[in-house]
Amino acid sequence: MTTITYYCSADDVRRQMGITSSDISDADTVEFIKMAQSEVDALTHTTFLKLQDSGTATSGDTTSVIDSGAGWDADEWNAEADLTGGYMVWIISGTNSGEARTITDGTATDLTVSPAFSSAIDATSAYRIVKNTYTDETFTGDDTRIYYTKNYPLITAPYSVTIDSNSVTIGGTSLYSTSQWGKLELGSSAEETYWKNSYPQLCNVKYYYGAYLSPAVDYTEQVRDLCACLAGIMAAVNMIGGTYTFATGYTVPDMSIQKGVPYPHFDRALSAMTQKRDWLMAQITNKLARPMFA
Repeated sequence: MTTITYYCSADDVRRQMGITSSDISDADTVEFIKMAQSEVDALTHTTFLKLQDSGTATSGDTTSVIDSGAGWDADEWNAEADLTGGYMVWIISGTNSGEARTITDGTATDLTVSPAFSSAIDATSAYRIVKNTYTDETFTGDDTRIYYTKNYPLITAPYSVTIDSNSVTIGGTSLYSTSQWGKLELGSSAEETYWKNSYPQLCNVKYYYGAYLSPAVDYTEQVRDLCACLAGIMAAVNMIGGTYTFATGYTVPDMSIQKGVPYPHFDRALSAMTQKRDWLMAQITNKLARPMFA
């Protein structure tokens, strides 16, 4: 089975805290990392796409990616029945470049996806496997031409847009998309030229989004540090909770001995990590924020 990678490692968290593996186990630290990742995503309105596996297809079709040398465990990447959770295949070059699709089934060499790719996968299709970010967004329009998706940046243009039960053609002069900001603007030739608000919940957009993490991206290290910082705060609070029965002093004949009190030391460490968290959040948000007209 492929080892799942997160925004940061257990060593990153312990380094932030100044502790070792004898103080907190890898298993516990990973649980804090998972919670911290969710917080990072919520705070930044995106998901950071950490590479899990990659390669080039040897063959396939519109609903499958086949890599004869992959060696995956069966079903290790599968999403839920509603296409949430799990992982997705993101085609980065070759046929279907830019498209992402949710993995619904898998064998050692064959990944089944939904919805279908626009064309059959072939031996030119290079892929990445990353966290699935499929989003099915239903909303009430405001009778304007422009809508901003809740999550961004978009990996590519939405694969489905529906307004008042009418499908809108993607691209051309029908729908313009600015992926970086999640901006969707209806064109003059669109089947519907306004995001309607005559009734609630008439509009629907289905899309994939996320910011890829790699050494070439300038916020990668900051995302790692932010996740480690948040996980470290959680771990520190957990450790403080376990110190309430610690003895802080001893009295022996003719002498009283005081130990260092655990809480004040952790309190100072927490304060430092909290300040670092706030600084990192500002840095990352500035790099991902939408323009002023969003």
